[in-house]
Amino acid sequence: MKANRKQYLIFFSVIVIALILWVTLMDRNDVRTHDVSQLIPSKYDSTISNDFNVEIIGEEEISLESESFKLILQNGSDHMLSFGTLYVLEVLYNEQWYRVPYAEEGPYFYTLILLRFNAHSTREFWIGLDEYELYPGRYRIVKDFYLGIPLRKDGEGSKEIILASFEFKLY
Repeated sequence: MKANRKQYLIFFSVIVIALILWVTLMDRNDVRTHDVSQLIPSKYDSTISNDFNVEIIGEEEISLESESFKLILQNGSDHMLSFGTLYVLEVLYNEQWYRVPYAEEGPYFYTLILLRFNAHSTREFWIGLDEYELYPGRYRIVKDFYLGIPLRKDGEGSKEIILASFEFKLY
């Protein structure tokens, strides 16, 4: 009878130890995340704002199963803007933004053209997700726009870069 008790005690102990190891080795909430030590911190501020009323609008929750999603670029300024097709995708970990790595070698294809964006207008802009290594979490798109400063009488002029961002949750 004592042998059976010892066997049950040993069996119970092995089960408890196995459960503790299993729980310890599991990612928190059974969700994979990026290896933060391998990520590059964002070069942008934690909050991006601009004085030109240029905004990016879209769905605030997006499924990981989506290959892409649509954003609306809104130019509320009195200026014509130019922008390219490139953007930066960042992920938030411990109150710090990091650039999201590509799944393989990098973006498959981007058209390196500048598009015009009239004052007080909107424009659709598609974001591809299938080329990134993504996990559930908080993300943001950072996009730059170029404001052409009117040329002076002497022919001199300059360009100013305006940043806008859009935050969303991937689930």
